[in-house]
Amino acid sequence: MSDTVIERTAAPTMFEWHASMLVGAAKNVAAWIKTTNEAKIDWKPEDTCRTIAEQVKEMVGVNRGMGAILAGREKGDETEVDYGNRETAATELIASAKELAEVVRGLSADVLEKEFPIWGITLKGKQLITVALGNMYYHGGQINYVQLMDGDTEFHFAED
Repeated sequence: MSDTVIERTAAPTMFEWHASMLVGAAKNVAAWIKTTNEAKIDWKPEDTCRTIAEQVKEMVGVNRGMGAILAGREKGDETEVDYGNRETAATELIASAKELAEVVRGLSADVLEKEFPIWGITLKGKQLITVALGNMYYHGGQINYVQLMDGDTEFHFAED
């Protein structure tokens, strides 16, 4: 067997790669949550802002919602979770990303162009899988900003 064939068969699929990116993003954001001052998890710098706990709840909801849509099932009921607890928030975020990643790993290429109704608009599958990833890093940046406002200037990243 040629080296080229071995490389092609050993390389991850786009779906496997994207799934790993989803879980990696969740692990990084979880690290940022866990390294944020506990008192700042439910803090609002302005009346128009959301707390970190509220942002984590949204990220978990988006991950699980995108997974349900892509899997062709109804989104389940949200369980009551204390997102104001750093460990719980981090654990739930990673779990939701792993659930979405499992769905993404099982997708086929035709899903990328398939259209899905969501939020009163229509998005293609390729947009759905990128929305969840972007959403985690977007809110991760907000968490980093709260840390910076609280005097934490150190970079924090997941250990694995």
